[in-house]
Amino acid sequence: MRAFAIAVIATTIAVSGGCKTDDAKPAPKPPTQPAPKAPASPPPARAELVDTVLLREPTFVGATPLAKLKVIDERAHQSWCVPGSDALAIATNLATSLEAAGWQQIKTRGTSDRAATSGDADGVTLSITVGGRDATCTGLVATGVYTTQTIIVPPLEDGERIR
Repeated sequence: MRAFAIAVIATTIAVSGGCKTDDAKPAPKPPTQPAPKAPASPPPARAELVDTVLLREPTFVGATPLAKLKVIDERAHQSWCVPGSDALAIATNLATSLEAAGWQQIKTRGTSDRAATSGDADGVTLSITVGGRDATCTGLVATGVYTTQTIIVPPLEDGERIR
């Protein structure tokens, strides 16, 4: 009887393929490719900024653009070569051009070496710094930064607090 029981166990092991070991690895799964993402639409503030800048882009008498308008995130940058050597006088002339173009709350400050002017129009602020040199410019460089007054706050995650 004991020989019969050993024979049955041996046959069962042989038929079932033996004992299971940890060496057996599951078959690799085929790689899954993520679904292509749809292009993200620009945030509303960026679209608003581009539209407003294109509609309200000021023209400065005697100024030559050094770089085209470049939009980065919620800001746009542009620079001009402006004839003259007195930064405050140039900033005052730029402020006059901004006012003529319908910009409001114009502010000018600075010295003859470095000055700035700023103004608001349709929810966009344009800040221009005057001063500095460029090899292609015989006057001073004026650099403008357009920003929106809209603050984009991303949605909070569960349990996250505003700090």
